[in-house]
Amino acid sequence: MFAFLLGTMIIPFTVIVIPLYFIMRDLKWIDTFWPLIIPGVANAFGIFFMRQYISTITVELLDAARIDGAGEFEIGGVFITGVQTDGGSSRKKGKDDAARNTIYVFDYDGITVAHLGDLKHTPTQSEIESLGTINVALVPVGGGGGLNAAKAAEIISLLEPNLVIPMHYSTPAVKLPLDTLNKFIKEMGLSQTETQPSLKVTRSSLPHETHVSVLEYQTS
Repeated sequence: MFAFLLGTMIIPFTVIVIPLYFIMRDLKWIDTFWPLIIPGVANAFGIFFMRQYISTITVELLDAARIDGAGEFEIGGVFITGVQTDGGSSRKKGKDDAARNTIYVFDYDGITVAHLGDLKHTPTQSEIESLGTINVALVPVGGGGGLNAAKAAEIISLLEPNLVIPMHYSTPAVKLPLDTLNKFIKEMGLSQTETQPSLKVTRSSLPHETHVSVLEYQTS
């Protein structure tokens, strides 16, 4: 079919100009801009260039576009579970959908990583059970419309992950009115934690008790 479309490019425009004129006349488009626009909308030349552009889109980008909302996905050997949270009974009927959030759990090589997203409410028991066992949890802790330190600590006690990586808190590079990381550290009953540039996690390296790991933030 594509070869047929390309074949139409060898037809001289002078062959179709008179039929096009009669079509435009019957549509009552004479003395309008439509005859200049419509014939070129879906011609073979335009379709060819569009196909060439689409063929450059990587498989990774297409795979990423598949993840939209709650559900189960498998991409490149990684199992992804999206669980929508709406705050359970605390979410009033008729309120807009701004309170909705999707928690994504990535399962790769026996390690599960949960990104809590822009969570604002405590998930229901049913939602927590849908998440399954969580080894690493990325938790917003700075408030600003999301979880504050106290709420984050409460949810961590419900999820019981092996590792907690705090996120969405105040840093010198952040202009949003967020709480500092120290507030969350104190809420977790810790005195101080050391930051690290990266974190490598294996099944054998997972702590038995919940441990907080702070990563160094990077500015773009």
